[in-house]
Amino acid sequence: MKTDTRFRIGRKLMLISLFFLIPDSLMLYLVITRLNADIGSARLEVHGNRYQRPLERLLALIPEHHALSTVPNADAGALKRVTAEIDRTFVDLSAIDAELGGRLDFTAEGLAKRGRGHANAAALATSWRELVSDPGPIDGHRELIGAVRTMITHAGDQSNLILDPELDTYYLMDVTLLALPQTQDRLAAILARWHGATPAELTASERAQLHVDVALLREADLARVLASANACLQEDAGFHGTSPSLQERLPPMLAEYRARTRDFIDLAAGIASSPSPVDAARFVAAGSRARAASFALWEVASQELDVLLNARISHLWWVRFFSLMAAAVTVVAAIAIVTFITRSITLPLARQAAKLATANRELTAEIAERSRVEAQLRHAQKM
Repeated sequence: MKTDTRFRIGRKLMLISLFFLIPDSLMLYLVITRLNADIGSARLEVHGNRYQRPLERLLALIPEHHALSTVPNADAGALKRVTAEIDRTFVDLSAIDAELGGRLDFTAEGLAKRGRGHANAAALATSWRELVSDPGPIDGHRELIGAVRTMITHAGDQSNLILDPELDTYYLMDVTLLALPQTQDRLAAILARWHGATPAELTASERAQLHVDVALLREADLARVLASANACLQEDAGFHGTSPSLQERLPPMLAEYRARTRDFIDLAAGIASSPSPVDAARFVAAGSRARAASFALWEVASQELDVLLNARISHLWWVRFFSLMAAAVTVVAAIAIVTFITRSITLPLARQAAKLATANRELTAEIAERSRVEAQLRHAQKM
């Protein structure tokens, strides 16, 4: 009876506790599910950033190959070295595509659905081999660069980089995924018209085109890169603490990019406004320095984007860990409290029941004894 009572009381208290734990468990499930999704999204962004690295090298090397293969009397050794470097980069791209291509939807179906069927590692490598074996009359270099840009866009879309939810990484993503590839491509297109040119006066249409190029470089490229990079530096402290490496490494590279690009823009603007013959070699050298500075900035910015994304992943991992630990402590505490309350109720009841049982036995014995004595007295009176 005592055990049954304790069991019933304990069971009722446990059921009450479970009743309150059910909504808490549901909330915990939703929180953990969301944290897991955020961790997965951040890891996918890291994958997208990794996938872009060989594409950026191609964006740097293909215009160099174009210049060396089209300029008369170009350095044959330099052309051979650039060709070999591009071949190695395609090997790296193939390896990263085998590892991450499926996760980033670089599949025939995923690319075709978005009208990007030509923008895959295998097709790009095939086009490169065909270009090297037979350059032909069509500029295959521009087609290759266009495919590389499309692959960068696809990697950004499918890795969620383009949808980054935190301001510091969002602005840095804008630099690495959008603004710098755009200015690198634009600089390559501008310089391609000048490689191997001799000093000459520009036609009216060429001056107009150069004015447009200068305006786009100044407003769409340089101003955007500077604004986004500075916004990233300013917002850094508000998300998972200040990143020392970001604050140390990005500003000097940004200053170098700004200086080299402004030098080129000023030179191009002067040429566009002057009737004097153009020193093509000086123009190409300034543009090449600006382009090199943009790739140096991209390399540092890309590495620091990984640092920020990994800091976010670490933060989310610890939030998830402490959430689970807090939930476990809550369950253990609930069980301990139920056990304590059950014992605080049942033990006094058990002691009282024991006292009552003892008193009942004593009373029963006393009644029996009185009955026996009364019976003896009645028997004696009859005699």
